[in-house]
Amino acid sequence: MVNGFGFFLCVAQRVGLSALLLFSLALTAQAHQSDRQIAWQQINQQLESLRNSAKSGEPINAQKISKRRQAIIGQATEIYRQQPDDALAVDAMLLTLSESTGRATYVEICRILAKHHMTDPSLSQFFPLMFSLAHFESDCEKLLLKATEEGANQAVRDSARLQLGMVYRMMAELLANLAEFDMTMEQYTTSKTRSSFGQLSDEEAASISKHLCESSWKSRNWRKVRQQALDMVTPLLDSEQELTFFVPAHSKREIRPIPIASKASKIHYQILNSMPGARLAEFEFQDMGGERVQLQDHLGKVVVIDIWATWCQPCITGFQDMKELQRSLSGKPFSLVTVNIDRNLDETRQFIANNPLPFENWYVGENRQFFDQWSVYHIPRIIILDAQGVVRAVPNVGYGDLQRYVSRLVSSVEK
Repeated sequence: MVNGFGFFLCVAQRVGLSALLLFSLALTAQAHQSDRQIAWQQINQQLESLRNSAKSGEPINAQKISKRRQAIIGQATEIYRQQPDDALAVDAMLLTLSESTGRATYVEICRILAKHHMTDPSLSQFFPLMFSLAHFESDCEKLLLKATEEGANQAVRDSARLQLGMVYRMMAELLANLAEFDMTMEQYTTSKTRSSFGQLSDEEAASISKHLCESSWKSRNWRKVRQQALDMVTPLLDSEQELTFFVPAHSKREIRPIPIASKASKIHYQILNSMPGARLAEFEFQDMGGERVQLQDHLGKVVVIDIWATWCQPCITGFQDMKELQRSLSGKPFSLVTVNIDRNLDETRQFIANNPLPFENWYVGENRQFFDQWSVYHIPRIIILDAQGVVRAVPNVGYGDLQRYVSRLVSSVEK
């Protein structure tokens, strides 16, 4: 009896101690979570303070502000690294991704999302933030592919397909350029002194170039990648979902969702009408005299189209190369056409009057439909057509490589 009672007391003590331990752990976890929430609030308050400083009109040290912002984002990074599987980690990763262009950060966040947050309905907000570098990262591609199948809802799954469609379209264009110019990835990405990736800095471009040269992208067939893009966006033409965008808590701006079907239709059109391998679609252009002009008038010739604006210094600098290209192919089945996208036609006319351009000069203005249909995301943009009006390449290379390639196309027409 005593032994039984002693046993009961012993069990009770152990149960009590276990309960006390669990209670203590719960309190500790709650306190830890509370600390994380407080840290998160402070991060947003600090960013709000920086935002107000920048808008105050008072002189500020841009470098100091940038370093301060980086330090604050570093605090957000610690939040998702310490406990990557909780809900707060999602908010911290969204903020970090919106402020970062580092490839290592993209990879880290993609891996965490794929492991811990595939059922989170806010996952689709990450996808637009990944576009700038996602097409160079296998981890981002894996995340997007997984999300097309395992996303929490149709909006996430459709958003992932849309992002992959954009990624594959862009990569197919790059790979087609490699094939047409018979270049390795390293040769192509270093062909031009300035960035071969549009608006990226030289440092970012060099980093991406190095990664491309080491990645599996260089061995992919551009036609297959182009078909992958088409396969991704075609089912979205009837999508009823919307693409949502992340807006930081400290920001007062508003970004409205856009219909996924609308975005998909633009990519679908580009794949079929303005990518290498497609016959370039006609558009409504006028010459400097206001007369209607069209691409069809140049069938039977190799055509180089140079899209530019008077405010674009790289465009202006590049005209010297374009003049040399025109001179070297004079009298041959070749046309060089510039397409100006300035807002004011009279200003364009005045610029050409002061800086004569010895080729056909067309005008389209700030036409959003033209930008979408001809995939004009940055300028200068060069599009090269063969004698049948088919897009052969949309390159961003040095003049020597451009001249050799165009001369080869022209020679094939002369035979």
